[in-house]
Amino acid sequence: MSKTEKYIIKFLKDNYTCLLWGAATVLGIILRCCCMGFISDDMTTFLLPWYKIIAEKGSASLASQVGDYNILYQTIIYLFTLLPLNPIFAYKLLSCIFDYALALTAAFLADGVDEDFYRRLYSGRFVAAYTAVLFCPVVFLNSSLWGQCDSIYSFFILASLFSLTRKRYRAAFILYGLAFAFKFQAVFALPFFLILYLISERFSIVKFLYIPVVLELSALPGILSGRSILSPFLIYLDQTSTYNAVSMNYPSFWNIPVMDWAGADGSYREFKLIAVIFTAAVLGILLLLVLRRQIIPTRETLTGLLHITVYTSVLFLPVMHERYGYLYEITGLILAFYNRKYILPAVGLILLSCATYSYFLFGAEYPFLPAAVLNVMLYAWYLWLVFSETFSGRQSEGGIAL
Repeated sequence: MSKTEKYIIKFLKDNYTCLLWGAATVLGIILRCCCMGFISDDMTTFLLPWYKIIAEKGSASLASQVGDYNILYQTIIYLFTLLPLNPIFAYKLLSCIFDYALALTAAFLADGVDEDFYRRLYSGRFVAAYTAVLFCPVVFLNSSLWGQCDSIYSFFILASLFSLTRKRYRAAFILYGLAFAFKFQAVFALPFFLILYLISERFSIVKFLYIPVVLELSALPGILSGRSILSPFLIYLDQTSTYNAVSMNYPSFWNIPVMDWAGADGSYREFKLIAVIFTAAVLGILLLLVLRRQIIPTRETLTGLLHITVYTSVLFLPVMHERYGYLYEITGLILAFYNRKYILPAVGLILLSCATYSYFLFGAEYPFLPAAVLNVMLYAWYLWLVFSETFSGRQSEGGIAL
């Protein structure tokens, strides 16, 4: 073997994790480019018509509501209309950028936050977590194929969680406010912050005021164009009455006792209040269990707490879409890097979500009632693991690593 070959082999061995990170990044871009041409029903029915209205009205479009996204996202789309971009590409590009931000943040949470970024590139666990999120079917199908933006608000929530692990509470609530500014689904994480406030006693309740302040600041382009200061809140209030169904293609707990799941107005009116009260009761029980455990806030326990509270909210609330499990599916992946016992339920979550995505995107049928039962079983599995493993201090036993 020549000296050159030996040098190359040594370089590859010494830098293989860094090279894998680079390869994953490039392949992730190629994968997303392959999905860019797909046009979903949401794109043709909602996103493209909204884009056309914003493009035609120009800056005047900021003075009124176009679509059901909040003012910050509408402002970004308006800025995109000023560029020579294909509308489909514009929507998907924004979400794909946040796919990478989400993957990096998840990798820092999975591998620790005490090392600088460049040293992390040589950590097998960091690269594995980054790659797992980047190539998770839920992530690239959501952004590059569907054109949805769930990676954006999920990134800001994970970034908020990252800040909490560093005890940067002001930054955590500002980032959470930004998550709210992009999507109302950020509300699923609110019980996590409330429970953390009660168990940690490390930050004042005043910190919660950053959430509405950030939401207002993000809406300034619309407010300065003539909208009411209440506009960003009213947009979300209107969204709560958009759909009248127990479930919107999400295999929820309520699909087991309530079989009619698509547009069942009667069932929705009957079960809406029951579902909300039941969800609050389950979250209250979780709070009591957490208080009894007296858990120490670490990146593992905080991730576990965020996962189970978001999962609880989505599973038991009414009118849930298949995409609303996005955040807890990502935290489920992160938990697998703390403890190998989380690997199988994480795979189950992703496969279940792929089935619901395929139904909407490609019309592929799947057994809805068994899917709902499986989802409840996965939730129970996670509940047991979080309380028996993560909250018991055994979270670092043999997680995924390269």
